[in-house]
Amino acid sequence: MKTKYNAQKIEYDGHKFDSQAEMKRYIVLRQYQKEGRIKDLRCHPRFELLEKQKVNILYEKSGRWHFNTSERGIDYTGDFSYTENGIPVVEEVKSKATAKRADYILRRKLFKAKYPEILFREIIM
Repeated sequence: MKTKYNAQKIEYDGHKFDSQAEMKRYIVLRQYQKEGRIKDLRCHPRFELLEKQKVNILYEKSGRWHFNTSERGIDYTGDFSYTENGIPVVEEVKSKATAKRADYILRRKLFKAKYPEILFREIIM
């Protein structure tokens, strides 16, 4: 099955990856962990960017107010997370094209603003 970015999804070592590049990076990171260069390697860690909110909305078609309507929160799911020299790291594997997408850039900026203590690392493949 292909993703929306025309990458081939693949399963390896009990994990599902969105691309071969992501899988190859996992193999490298897994080796780094065996060598002791990193620790606590996780695949697809999830971080909350914006919590669920109660809002009051006026629906244009009906002209009626809807009070205390819930809007979903916004999460960010990285490709990998780990600790390197005591520093938490979140890593994204991207192609040159997907690294320039506006939706990705916005999520990256929101993540970096909310989690400044976590090093955000992009791997362009």
